[in-house]
Amino acid sequence: MNERRPQLVRAATELMMREGVAAATTRAVATELGVGQATIHYAFGSKHELHKAVLLAVTQEILSDVQAAAPPAAADFATGLRFFVDRLWESVTSAPERHHLVAELSLTALREPVLRASLQEHQRSVNEAIAGIIAAVAQDCGQELTRTPQALARAFVAAHDGLVVQYLTDQDAQAGRDCLLDLVTTMA
Repeated sequence: MNERRPQLVRAATELMMREGVAAATTRAVATELGVGQATIHYAFGSKHELHKAVLLAVTQEILSDVQAAAPPAAADFATGLRFFVDRLWESVTSAPERHHLVAELSLTALREPVLRASLQEHQRSVNEAIAGIIAAVAQDCGQELTRTPQALARAFVAAHDGLVVQYLTDQDAQAGRDCLLDLVTTMA
């Protein structure tokens, strides 16, 4: 059954991106993959466990895309961070449905106590990844930070998440990117 879990997560992810979180019942996900509904319950136990798995999988995809990018040598901290901002924002504009899904699952988790721990794990992993990028760029550029990488990451992630929602609403990709670049400039 372990080999089925990634297939079920992928099917649920595709369904949620297409029709929304509320549409991803265990029955709908089973139909999407062409399996019995019992397969979902056996693999995950509940719809909430499947939703947790989707949130964590999508988060990992986004982080992997950003972390896989090898930045060019940067002369200064702001230039080094701009590379990652561009990569992260490109992930938003090239696959907005992924980020829409993360936003929707995050809001759902705020109302569902059983999902709250997965939202906290999502936030923790994103903050840690961004803090790691900030620390690495600072070290590579010889930049002494006035705040911890964790504090800078928390502010960056909060701004990013808000700008993603704005982008999903107004489709102004340039404005979102510019705001993130402005934030990076103030961090430097």
